[in-house]
Amino acid sequence: KTVQDGEGAASSSSAGPLSADVATELAGLKVECQKLAKKNQRLVEVYGKTVQDYRDALYQLIGYRIDQQGGNKYRLESMYAEREGDYLLFQHDDEGMQVLETPFLRTVQDHAAMYLEKFHSIPALLASVTMDLVAKQTMMM
Repeated sequence: KTVQDGEGAASSSSAGPLSADVATELAGLKVECQKLAKKNQRLVEVYGKTVQDYRDALYQLIGYRIDQQGGNKYRLESMYAEREGDYLLFQHDDEGMQVLETPFLRTVQDHAAMYLEKFHSIPALLASVTMDLVAKQTMMM
């Protein structure tokens, strides 16, 4: 009987403005979501460019292209490498940075023995390998 008395009509008429408010709020949230998605995409692009610029600068400064392989492995390839695929491989663990065996490491074993075993210095190894590769290229000219 209350529905017939108009209470039901009042309920349904109040649902109309409520639905309009929800629809307006939903539309506003969709617009906000689109704005945030665009902002996020722009940040991803800027970050990607910044990372690439950093990688390029490192390559020019230290002479090695550094690629991360997996979570904790790093492949270093010298700009002076004699052959495609000559690279050193390092793994970072709880004890620090470790050199992993590669075919190229075997060709520079004298450098590795001296700078890794005697001095425990990866930077010295990389510098020594770089100087050796530069010297080899200079002799070829």
